Parts: sequence; structure tokens; C-alpha cells
Amino acid sequence: MAIFSGPHRTGTVWNPAWLIEGAPLPVTSPTAATPVYRFWSARYQGHFYTASAAERDGIAARWPDIWSYEGTAYRAFTTEVAGTVPLFRFWSAQYNGHFCTTSAGERDSVMARWPDVWSYEGTAFFVYPADSSAPDTVTVARFWSPSARHHFYTASAQERDGVIARWPDIWQYEGDSFRVPSASVEN
Repeated sequence: MAIFSGPHRTGTVWNPAWLIEGAPLPVTSPTAATPVYRFWSARYQGHFYTASAAERDGIAARWPDIWSYEGTAYRAFTTEVAGTVPLFRFWSAQYNGHFCTTSAGERDSVMARWPDVWSYEGTAFFVYPADSSAPDTVTVARFWSPSARHHFYTASAQERDGVIARWPDIWQYEGDSFRVPSASVEN
């Protein structure tokens, strides 16, 4: 499932999970984490993330002029693993983007307060909560941009610190959102 933001080039708002209907997530062992891939759109000033290699390849092939593939952002689980929690996902046609949270309270608040802005889509994948003491994990920082109207997530401490230092007027640091396995995360 993807975490995505941006309208289709015709101007119609769309969700890329619909592009490859029924596309399976990568097959992994129940305890193996799968890559979560990241794209950036300069046009829409937003990222999207997907754990589906088929979706990654489809987006790269169909819209290379809109979405730039950036590689693996981090790793997560396609099924619940001991100590993990669901990463809940919302879509906003108004903001042309996704919002994700591991907090059931935040999920419920968004559903109650902004039902006309955010549509609840369910679980994207499974991650460790921000306060987890699971070994060999790193935090994923969450940012919000009031001007771009998008969220941004990074597991790289170096990238997090660079965004805080360089673009504090564009990206507001909201804190650590969740934790993921540290394997394949570049700092």
C-alpha cells in the first residue's frame, strides 16, 4: 500500500493504490521487514511511500516526469510482528496527499474532526511505536508543511537534522512518529 500525495496529470485527484488494483505486497517471511520505497514530486512538493515493488515500478514507468524515485526510505512489516503496531493511513483529496499515524487516538480524532478533509484508508503496514525499546531500530521523524500542505517522513537522522536546519519555515518538525528496523537506513 502506498503513502502518496499529488493529483493525476489530468487534474483528477487519485490514489496510486488504485493503479495496480489488487497488486500484492512483496512476499516476506513473517518476521522479515520489506523495503518501503520513496518518491518525490517537485510539482506537488510531496513524497509518497510504498512497500509494493509493483507499484514502485508502475509509478516510475508511467510518471517519470512527475515522480522521482529516491530509493528505499526504510523497512517495515507487511504483517504484524511482535512489538509492532499498525501505521494508519488517510487520504485527502483537498491536500492531494496522505497522512499516517500509529496513534489510534490521533486516528480517531482526525476521523471525528475532519471527515470532509481526511478519508481513512486503513493500515499501510506495521512499524514499532515511537517509544519502543526494540533493538536495532531507528526513529522516523514526521514533518508538516503548511505551505505545501503535506507531511514528510524520514528515518535518516542526518536528513531530519538537515531539514530542521535548512527549511524551518517550510517543514515543521512534529517529532518522532514511529520506529523501523535500522537495516538499510542511511544516516
